[in-house]
Amino acid sequence: MIPFFVLLFGMLFLGDGKSSVVDIVGAAVVVVISVLALTKSRSARAFPLRLLWPWGALLGYLVISVPFSVDVGASIRAVVRFIDAFLVYYMFYVHIPDPDDAFVRSLLWFGAGALIASVIVAFVPTAKEALPSMSLLWSNAGHNHITDVWLLLLFPVFFALHKRPPLRYLILLFIILIFVWSQARAALAVVVLSIAGFVMRADSSSLFGGRGRKLLLVAVVAALIITVLLPEALRTRPATPSGAIRRKNPLSQERRAEYWGQAIAAIQKRPIFGFGPGTFPFLSNRYQSKPSNASWFAHNYVLEMASETGLIGTTLFLWVLYASYVRPTVYLLKQKTISWQREALLYAPLPLWLYGLVDFSLNYFVVWILLWATIGIATRHET
Repeated sequence: MIPFFVLLFGMLFLGDGKSSVVDIVGAAVVVVISVLALTKSRSARAFPLRLLWPWGALLGYLVISVPFSVDVGASIRAVVRFIDAFLVYYMFYVHIPDPDDAFVRSLLWFGAGALIASVIVAFVPTAKEALPSMSLLWSNAGHNHITDVWLLLLFPVFFALHKRPPLRYLILLFIILIFVWSQARAALAVVVLSIAGFVMRADSSSLFGGRGRKLLLVAVVAALIITVLLPEALRTRPATPSGAIRRKNPLSQERRAEYWGQAIAAIQKRPIFGFGPGTFPFLSNRYQSKPSNASWFAHNYVLEMASETGLIGTTLFLWVLYASYVRPTVYLLKQKTISWQREALLYAPLPLWLYGLVDFSLNYFVVWILLWATIGIATRHET
């Protein structure tokens, strides 16, 4: 498990996007992890047919669609990322012997290291210059996407707080400040919803019962106010030494609506089969309402999937999501014997899935792989 997180941490510095380097190195990392899992694992679970069928159908459809794509190269890269996701999910579901608490600890250490690296990059100009323009550690436009990693850490942190009673509220405030610092307004809203959901599931004797609920309610209200006021506070920055005004230009709702409209236009053109996996940049250029309104991503993984792979591909993807995550999560949460680590891992993907409806967090390779590793290890004892 340690090599997995070490290799993924190294990938944070490679950037992301439509990069052949990221795809090649990422595939190599997945192969290394798969080989290590196969050789080090003393025992392996059977991979159920109820999981093999949806994954096999989705991957088979994506592979078959490549020759018919409007951009074969982009489709190959996209298909490889889905194969990477399956291999990581399979290995963590079948072969990884480490207990849940080891994965939770590793995930938290990974998030802490990524945050420290992001802060260093933010305050060291030369570090920014050494990184690609699209990176989880910083952003040359919009907000810092290190929050995409931290969205996956929210529920593990919430559940782990019972071990640090004096610090629980300071840690929660620190998490909120991370998202405020990153200027990720939509992500901050997801954090608020996650805190509210966690508080609602807590009973009076739990970590956030009684007085804790009142304090957290204050934190949630404060975070909501910050979410509303943050765009105005960041609209302009002080003058630079050259006299120029630095303007922050966070992604507006109008721009998001533009990208969603582009995806919908593409869906209407080819609703059944789509234009090919990974082809949204081509579609965005074709269907933009005016110049300079194109994007690599639709900022909604369902619309992006539908525009690229059509109704068939989207249905198969949702089948995979249901079979691999939704169904086993519902089953396991009904069990009274699961540990808090397992419960935390089952809830962990929810903020990312929600945020993926308004941003492109799932298009980052590291986030994508972490997500499926978490799902694999969280659901591996489901029967």
